[in-house]
Amino acid sequence: MEPASCVFKSHNLFEAHLVVSVLANNGLKAYVRGEHLVGLVGAIPVGDAMAQVWVGPGDTKRANEILGFAVTRDTQGRLSLVGAPQGGELSDPETCPSCGETWEPGFEVCWSCEAPLGGDT
Repeated sequence: MEPASCVFKSHNLFEAHLVVSVLANNGLKAYVRGEHLVGLVGAIPVGDAMAQVWVGPGDTKRANEILGFAVTRDTQGRLSLVGAPQGGELSDPETCPSCGETWEPGFEVCWSCEAPLGGDT
């Protein structure tokens, strides 16, 4: 059986933990190693100052399949999830019928006047 292996590296801890969540949601156990190294960029070589996502023995192929399908990088190198809403795909803000303040869909009460909000809540 193959040993545990690193399937993802990043200088961004958020990205590393996002990848762990993607893998966990697909039934794989994964963990981040080297979190403390990210802050040492400059004191140690840049390539060594990365958070790493590791999976257990025998999970490397499945993890790479999941990550190849679920995670991508945009043209500026930012990590994004395939199928996640992008900027223009999110619902537009709506207006409170009582005070006219705008609010994001999903809230039940207006933050300004505390009036109940309708819609899809």
